Amino acid sequence: MFKITKAKDTDFPSLLKCLRRVDAGLLLEGLDMWDHGYPSEEDFRSNWELGTLFVVKEGIRVIASVSIETDVAAAFFPESHSLRKEADLLERIGYQGEPFIILSRFFVDPAYQGKGVGKMLLRAIESRYPDATFLLTVYEKNKGAKAFYERLGYQDFGRDFEFEFGDYSDEYLLAKPLQKHGLCREKPW
Repeated sequence: MFKITKAKDTDFPSLLKCLRRVDAGLLLEGLDMWDHGYPSEEDFRSNWELGTLFVVKEGIRVIASVSIETDVAAAFFPESHSLRKEADLLERIGYQGEPFIILSRFFVDPAYQGKGVGKMLLRAIESRYPDATFLLTVYEKNKGAKAFYERLGYQDFGRDFEFEFGDYSDEYLLAKPLQKHGLCREKPW
């Protein structure tokens, strides 16, 4: 049985083992996207301290994780915190004043991929924040991740943004804008 919960300090050894398995799986697919020390334990601990690190567990084993952020400039433009770049991004997705949830470091243990774990976690986060627009970036070569999000209603807003992710500027912006005017999101799992 899978359980979704906010991460606890005791989850870190299992979380980091899961991350290593995910990283190894990505490398086998030719996706060398998480290197140069990212994501670090410090990245996860920072979200944990803020209460914004969520995990899926089977027993005591962490099998999936996602961190959430709410600061668009800090998440996508961490070097400059550019308000101009943030405004351009918000205009492109049709921002209407609603809060944002930025999904980061979303991963599922390779042994559990294709079994609904990622969808379950994503739907749980969406249902926790029903009045928000969701944003994330996907590395251009990670076609499987992009297709996963698009199947779940995320729209591709392109990759011509000036993201500040070091060597990785080839990222697609995906968003699931809040659906107003009586339209409902798909029911969570």
